[in-house]
Amino acid sequence: MGSTRGIKIERQVLLFEIERRCVFADCNERVFISLTKQEAIKFDGFECRACERWNSDTLSRKDIPDWWEDIRVNQED
Repeated sequence: MGSTRGIKIERQVLLFEIERRCVFADCNERVFISLTKQEAIKFDGFECRACERWNSDTLSRKDIPDWWEDIRVNQED
């Protein structure tokens, strides 16, 4: 009777959100991408939610000014 069951929900802290446009002229959809620190380190593009095509991309200092140095150091490892 003393046993309780629960659901464990893993949480990740979002650091920032970036805005992009799909590079395909027939789409050009505006896309908002939320990233954690680990996702930012590995970020190399995104799939457009409208046309479902891959857009190669990288982050710049302008995208993540507060975390730029930390992200760059981890990408080089």
